Amino acid sequence: MKNPEDLTDRQADQLAKIKRDRGRIWHAYEMKEQFRAILTGDLTRDEPAERLDR
Repeated sequence: MKNPEDLTDRQADQLAKIKRDRGRIWHAYEMKEQFRAILTGDLTRDEPAERLDR
């Protein structure tokens, strides 16, 4: 549930393993990051809809 920049080295290594496996956990993590980007408000007006469509 942490943001990528807040991960410990061990957590970052585990995330890299999950990314390599490309399973359900990675898909859920990518969705979490998309929602985080939407909620931070750093996107253009059209980007939130585009990200939700992905």
